Amino acid sequence: MIWSWFNIRFDLSNIYRSIALFVAYSGLWIVKRIIWFRGYEVSLAQGRELEEVYRLRYQVYLEKGHIEESPKEIFLDEFDPYSENIILKKRGNGVIGAIRITFSNDHVYLPMQNYFNLDCSSQTMVELGRWVMSKEFRAKYFKSSFLTVIVVLSAYLYLLRHKETYVLFAVRPEVKKYLEEIFHFSINVTSQKQLTQWNLVKRQQIKGYFDKPVIPCEIQIHIYQIFQFIFYVIQSGFNRESNYNRLNARD
Repeated sequence: MIWSWFNIRFDLSNIYRSIALFVAYSGLWIVKRIIWFRGYEVSLAQGRELEEVYRLRYQVYLEKGHIEESPKEIFLDEFDPYSENIILKKRGNGVIGAIRITFSNDHVYLPMQNYFNLDCSSQTMVELGRWVMSKEFRAKYFKSSFLTVIVVLSAYLYLLRHKETYVLFAVRPEVKKYLEEIFHFSINVTSQKQLTQWNLVKRQQIKGYFDKPVIPCEIQIHIYQIFQFIFYVIQSGFNRESNYNRLNARD
């Protein structure tokens, strides 16, 4: 009897998840129609698009002074072979934005562990990082964080579909506050220990990035959060000026 009840409950949980995901993807389809009419497309990077991602990443990091010039004009690291990239393309411009999703496994730790001495196990987590956007499409110049949220929403749904539970990422304190305000859920600061010599050396390789405070954060993924994302995207899709001043152009 107990086993039968457990099976029914488990099945109902799966049904609820399936329905919620269907609704979420329906909402994302609407969002994609909105951005398509505005000349944009979001997808998973494939083939030659990956090189576009690495070139865009190089341009952005070089512009900000975080890396040295390279004749190859690409920026990638040892984690890229184990990562996926959600990309934003603009008709006539190619890839204009990207965010990397890195999965930990028995052979690979997460990139954040290079820069933070995390006081937690990362084996059950994934990391969002290496977020880049072409200069003219950033919030300061585009006057909206709409495009940023589109990419984050797509990455979030990707993680939900793969049944990931915890996500790590690093942001500046003001960006953490902004995200909590617009999406109405808490972002936890990940516990960390004193930086090791390894962390300090790795930080020096991304020149200037850690001169200002950067904090490691984590969130637990819940399906209901997707609806808050979608509501904001649709709202800001029709209101180009929406909320960008609060982000202070740091996307």
